[in-house]
Amino acid sequence: MSEKQIRVIIADDHAIMREGLVLLLEDEPDIEVVAVAGSGHEAIAVTQAHKPDVALLDIAMDDMTGLEVTRRVLAEQPDTRIIIVTMHEEKAFFLEALEAGATGYFLKGSDSHELIETIRTVHDGGLYLSPAMTAGLIKSYVKPG
Repeated sequence: MSEKQIRVIIADDHAIMREGLVLLLEDEPDIEVVAVAGSGHEAIAVTQAHKPDVALLDIAMDDMTGLEVTRRVLAEQPDTRIIIVTMHEEKAFFLEALEAGATGYFLKGSDSHELIETIRTVHDGGLYLSPAMTAGLIKSYVKPG
């Protein structure tokens, strides 16, 4: 393929999530999963070893949060784009993810096609927030008239 592939790592403490994401992404011709990790420390190690374009990080892992991993990875590799993958829809988590340097916030309950769009958008320099989060954030700021 002549186009440059998007090199991705996946970090989640649940094996079934990692395996499912790998299966989903392996069918995409422009995305290559270069490594997976089951913990925050492993995520940092595989990111250092593989220097991915995009890292999918679970927000809650046993040894450290995806937010801490985000801070550590970006301190060493500021060009890596981080997508937080989570079930948490609370505004506080999203804001902390942005403050840590994440450029994507993907809800685990979302459609698989949305994840692929998220990866491509973030890789291309955009910011991606799951539509369910967007609606909730807007609702929290709009006062009923």
